[in-house]
This record gives sequence, C-alpha cells and structure tokens, in this order.
Amino acid sequence: DELVGAGLAYGEMMAFEVAPGPFTTKITTAGSPDAALFTSDFVGDPQAVTFAAIVATNLANAFLVFSTTTEMNMADYLTFAKENDANGIGLAVEALESTVLFEELKGEGPFTLFIPIDEGMQAIPETVKLDIEKVLRGHVVPGYWPAYLLDGQTSLTNLNGDELTITYPENDWWQLNGLFSIYNHTRVSNGVVYPVEGLIVPGE
Repeated sequence: DELVGAGLAYGEMMAFEVAPGPFTTKITTAGSPDAALFTSDFVGDPQAVTFAAIVATNLANAFLVFSTTTEMNMADYLTFAKENDANGIGLAVEALESTVLFEELKGEGPFTLFIPIDEGMQAIPETVKLDIEKVLRGHVVPGYWPAYLLDGQTSLTNLNGDELTITYPENDWWQLNGLFSIYNHTRVSNGVVYPVEGLIVPGE
C-alpha cells in the first residue's frame, strides 16, 4: 500500500538497482530510474527483500518481474548466493565450482546462465553426475540476455552448440526447454543469471 500510495499501480513493471554486497536495493518504476520508491541496505538475498516490499502492494499479482543488478562478476555472485542461501541455487553453484566452467564465468563474457534451483538438482541421475560440466555448459548461453531483450526470443544456442527452445504458454511466464524460469533474475557485471525450475539434460 505504501508503494501504491507513492504512485505505483498494481502490476506495473519495476526496475531494481543493486550495488555489490552488502547490497543496496532501489525500487523504481520502469522509465523513472531517479524516482526511488523504496531503498534498503542489507546483506543476503536481494530478491527476498525486494519481493517482501512488493508483495505488500498486491498479494494476487504473480507476474511482476524482479530484476537485481550487481557489480560482481557471475562467479563471485554465485558464490555469494550459495554462502547466503539466496535464490535456492546452492546445489548447482556447488556443482559449478567443481568445474573449469566456473573459472570461465569470471571472465569478460558476457554470459547468460539458466541455473537450476535446488529442487531441480536433488534427483540427478548418476549418468548426469559423471558429466556434470557438459550438462552445466548446456545451461550457459553466450551473450547478454536480460529480460527485456529475451522477451520474444524463440531459441538460444548454449555453449555445447545445442539449441534451447523458448516458449510462451498462454497466460503464463516463458519456459526454457519446457522448464519455467523463476521470475527474478540478476544482472551481473558480465551477464545475467536466471534461476530455472529444473535441469536441462542433453538428448532429453
């Protein structure tokens, strides 16, 4: 209600700016980056604080886009997220840290990473575990694909050279190879990180 009173309409698109941890979040309406509606300093999961601020405006609104920006590179952000139990991606980050790919994600990029949430990592077949780096490379796309550029795309090519299909179910959020993307995403200094609900396994 406080945000609505400040001029934000229910369901209106928002933009977020976040500095490297400890994070500072600024919530603004899209197109008005200098008009802050909410500011908070914290260490931990930026989306958790942002989501709490927005949910108070309208519990029924399930399609707000949560975007966070940090000056951390992708690898450093992922480590931070794992250590602070942010976004429920700790299992995938732990797997990434054991690969050469993790070091590559410190590079210039840009990269777009579709990282499985913990629920999608908990039942990995043994055959997948044996080649986890190839599987995780299948979740990385070269290039910078924040939500405003991703919208309308129908396919992307991952680091393995495989095509990932993006679909738009009626009245729903987009899906990647049939997997839902979680609504919040994080723009890092060398790309974008999207949590997705499951694991993309080559050949499936």
